[in-house]
Amino acid sequence: MSDAKLDVQPESDRATGLELDEEPAIARVTPRSVLPGSFVQIHGTGLGHAYNDVRAFLGDQEIRVIEVTPHKVTVRMPAEPGFDLEGLRLEVLDRGVSYRRSLRPAPEPREGYVGDEGPPLVLAGGGTAGAGLTSSGRGQRILVVFCHPSDKSPTSPGMTAAEERRRQIDSFEHLVNPAFRQMSFNRTDFDFDYTDWLALPETDDFYFWRQSDITAAQNALNALPPNDPNRPAAEAALQAAQDGQALMQETRELFHDGLKRAADAGWTLASYGGIMLCLATDFLRGQATGTWNQVTDNSGHTVNLAANTYLWVIHWDAHWGRRTHEIGHAIASGDLYSATGFIHDGVLWDMMGEHNRMPLFSGHNMVERLGWYKRESDVADPSQANVKALTWSGTTDHNQVYTVRAHDATEDTADNSFHIIRLQVFPGLVYYVEVRQEPAVLPADLDTSSDSRAVLGPAVTAAQANPAQLLFDTHVEFPGAEPAHKGGVIVTKAVDSTNNLNQNYRQITLLSPELMQVGDDVVDAARRIRISVESKVQDRPLTYSVRVQWTDDVTADPNGKVNLRLRPWDSSWQTNDIWVDSEANGWDTYEGALEAGTSNPTGNGDRPWVNHWNRVYASVANTGPVAASDVEVTFYTNSPPAIGDAGTWVPLRVHSIASLPGNDRRRVSADWYPRAGEHTCLRVAVETQLGEIDIGDNTAQENVFMFNTVGSSPHEPIYFPVSVQNPLKEWALVHLRGEGVEPGWELTLEHSWLWLPPRGTKEMRVALVTDRGRWSGEDDGNREDHEIPKEVRVRVTGAVYRDYEEGPNTEMRAEHLEAIGGIHVLAQARRRADLSLQADDDAGHGAVSVRGELRPAFGGVPVVIELTDEDGRSQVHPVETDERGRFTWHSRRAQLELEPGGYVVQAFVQAHELVADTESPPVHVELEG
Repeated sequence: MSDAKLDVQPESDRATGLELDEEPAIARVTPRSVLPGSFVQIHGTGLGHAYNDVRAFLGDQEIRVIEVTPHKVTVRMPAEPGFDLEGLRLEVLDRGVSYRRSLRPAPEPREGYVGDEGPPLVLAGGGTAGAGLTSSGRGQRILVVFCHPSDKSPTSPGMTAAEERRRQIDSFEHLVNPAFRQMSFNRTDFDFDYTDWLALPETDDFYFWRQSDITAAQNALNALPPNDPNRPAAEAALQAAQDGQALMQETRELFHDGLKRAADAGWTLASYGGIMLCLATDFLRGQATGTWNQVTDNSGHTVNLAANTYLWVIHWDAHWGRRTHEIGHAIASGDLYSATGFIHDGVLWDMMGEHNRMPLFSGHNMVERLGWYKRESDVADPSQANVKALTWSGTTDHNQVYTVRAHDATEDTADNSFHIIRLQVFPGLVYYVEVRQEPAVLPADLDTSSDSRAVLGPAVTAAQANPAQLLFDTHVEFPGAEPAHKGGVIVTKAVDSTNNLNQNYRQITLLSPELMQVGDDVVDAARRIRISVESKVQDRPLTYSVRVQWTDDVTADPNGKVNLRLRPWDSSWQTNDIWVDSEANGWDTYEGALEAGTSNPTGNGDRPWVNHWNRVYASVANTGPVAASDVEVTFYTNSPPAIGDAGTWVPLRVHSIASLPGNDRRRVSADWYPRAGEHTCLRVAVETQLGEIDIGDNTAQENVFMFNTVGSSPHEPIYFPVSVQNPLKEWALVHLRGEGVEPGWELTLEHSWLWLPPRGTKEMRVALVTDRGRWSGEDDGNREDHEIPKEVRVRVTGAVYRDYEEGPNTEMRAEHLEAIGGIHVLAQARRRADLSLQADDDAGHGAVSVRGELRPAFGGVPVVIELTDEDGRSQVHPVETDERGRFTWHSRRAQLELEPGGYVVQAFVQAHELVADTESPPVHVELEG
């Protein structure tokens, strides 16, 4: 019988209550200049071993402790401005230590200063619940805040401020709202409220880019010598001033000030799904900025909103089409100007394109985004649907005539008559066939696309005179002379693609060369699809017979018959086509559910097991009808995880699929060894093949972010780095936001915005804290604790403003905030536990036996025993704790025959619903020959 020799490593410094090795002392504090919410590092000695050892104070105010090591404590400044800058001190166990110097207020950053870094952003959960705006819903509430900079007046020539306010209100009530009702067949409209004119505290030149900014930037550049290292930033500042003319220079300041003025005037902001600032000022472009839960200005003052409140800025000169378009950002697609997917003449056919011509939303938006037409799945009898759904097949013929009717005042309810033919070629490529028609009569006062207050009043009068007047498709573009029936057929296509902002989007283009009449057709030659206009059934509503046909001869020309595809990430920045498999809970066993249809794990699959080999899987599909050969799949990692994509990915492995049949998918994997403390983005790219149908869906990303916030009294914060990356080839202002923060949780971003150089990166810190256990020192049996969710799913996103050199009414170009990427953090509040392990002396010859204990005691907790030999080869074996938290493992019970030599045994708890991830010290065992 051999003797087992025990070699236990020292206990880690996670445990609380350890004696201090030396008296606490503070050597320095960085930074000393702070803003509300700033992270501050206190450097010194004897500063504690664990989070619960330390409390921090500024004067009499306790502040958040974020991270503790013996030589550095990270704290976070109070979120609200006006806190004490003197009296910074720590209490380390039972000993106090003070910083002898005062902190200083940092200069307030400005979005308009290229190179500046924005202030921290602190987001506390527990605000008013809100669903934002939806594509189908009557009476959705929007507050229009009429406001003006301090040096501007809301009066117009010949009109008082009150009369001007009335004109603005009428444009929403009699033009914008009726247009939404008509386009949605009364499925969608809005309940607008309107403030009085409110004066903002700053001037026009403060809030917006103006000529004075160009002059100042040019003078600053001229003052620098040719080889000065500051010239690139100065040149970028000049470019920003030139490109930004008539756009917001201080986004957060403007929204904060406008919202604050409205709140001070008695408006309950949390009652609205959207808030629009209507500005009486000089020339200004419209801007849609997405959803917000709160707005914090650069000095730390916060205005709270309902969750997912959409915010816009609009100029008081704006055409009613522009106002409709900006609201459309909340429920439809992004801008569809030529820079983002529409070919030049395609902008004419969608409200998200050339909006002042008042086009109807095009097929993709109407069917996929807005849901204003009835699909076959929406009705009991498919013949009553007004969307005909077809799926192209390369193996069967199709030849059918369909009746397609224009969108008119009333919805098509006739059997086997449709507003849209939706032809899916494969997932990610869809054709839409529709009829477009101008109104029978269009009063002259509505026949304008000009942005001018002068046209609003007459347009309102014309609309009021005939409430049945159609307000959409008022300027249909005809290739020749306008026909008497004032319309025709168009075919658009929507393709999944990825733009240069690393954001998946639908690239929508006009497939037909122009508006088609009887006898015209459009052909997809690679797939032998032909869409032809057979005959005109009636003039109004304009109705056509349209033939859709294809043949099954797909082998003669393989070009266009293969499409390799990875599904893009979703709004949580993850895709079910990429996942992690950890051996901690057994290979091919996952924490979450499996997806119906593919059996792929949802979310991340497993959380990565650090310092161990994991498997990264990708599920690659071929949605074409013909097999693809020699498919090359490359796995990449990026750490720390990135918001945006500046091309910093590191290859992990290349895997080849010899043959991937049509309309099928295959799984491939790569081994991955994540290090402790790393949090990673994973990317998979499938090499494009010659003749592939679409190359915009060959890459996908998965952000691997699953955390435990451990312990109680209180829980430790989650504190981690994130790389913010500029995907553009020019300087960009990246706006950062957090979403999904639940009551009792608090998210802090080190910066709310960052100026970054071309393809530049900046690492910032993020902290997520819960108040669970903070009141009573326990995690259960406390009413307040039970009101705080144990699990949150938080999203941190980045976005930049998009500006378009081409677009509708270039003199009034619009701009919107477009996402560049983000991270999804799954955080779980779990109880801290310590795991012990010891070897048994009486295991028997050639055997290893260990016993361990989980404290505090939890029964039924899975424990993984890892056994590693002298050559580094390891194997894992599952056991489970009994009701006293104890467990045992014996190599003979595991049917192992062990060679003589040294072994290391270690126990792990991973991904349990109550107990935080923990591990025992390793135990060294020698087996004699």
